Amino acid sequence: MEEVKEISVIIPAFNEEGIIQRTILETAESLKSFGINDFEIIMVNDGSSDNTLAATKEIQESQRGLVKIIDYKPNRGKGYALRRGALQSLKEIVVFLDADMELHPLQIRNLLNKMQESGSEVVIGSKRSRESKVNYSFKRRIFSSAYYYFVKILFGLPLRDTQTGLKLFRAHALKSILGRLVIDKYAFDLELLIALNRKGFRIEECPVEVTQVRQKGRIGMRDIFRMLKDTFRIFGRLYFRKAYR
Repeated sequence: MEEVKEISVIIPAFNEEGIIQRTILETAESLKSFGINDFEIIMVNDGSSDNTLAATKEIQESQRGLVKIIDYKPNRGKGYALRRGALQSLKEIVVFLDADMELHPLQIRNLLNKMQESGSEVVIGSKRSRESKVNYSFKRRIFSSAYYYFVKILFGLPLRDTQTGLKLFRAHALKSILGRLVIDKYAFDLELLIALNRKGFRIEECPVEVTQVRQKGRIGMRDIFRMLKDTFRIFGRLYFRKAYR
């Protein structure tokens, strides 16, 4: 497969003023270390109430047009932010990367290698791979495992992890299904991968290294119930409305 020469990295951010500058700078340096100089980093400010936008603008001035900002209010959710960013991306490869640095952007290289070796259109990070190194709380591990089995029973999707915040796409594959997606919150990743799988795109999983950054997670019980509700909504859209055919 032809070597990748250009990349768009979409970083959704909600109240990330303490780390967003580091995330953007280390993403830029990582891409350059791979020999990729034709790239754009799109920070989607998802209705932040802190100084995330101002912090990003400081970095934007020093990066010679490499950093773009999408800003809106109110907060809409990670899925909405990723769709907005993807629709405005211009490069042949699109990367989804969480802002919190639990997944270091150097790992993009591993996903690129996997894409080139397999010829797939999509490569996703997988915490459940045997080669993955995952350092986060027991509570998060339990929820992650429970959701995996829940999704497996409902959908039979041939993937072990849908929720890891590092994903790589051929732009034509990603953009071909964005118009079918309706989930704005955390179940967006599941809907995205179901739509790609139903359209016949090849999806590969890649081991990742995850290091917990925040002492306290952002997903509370209300978010969990919303995620379950959205998962059942996807189930209905898939099997009854045939929305992803």
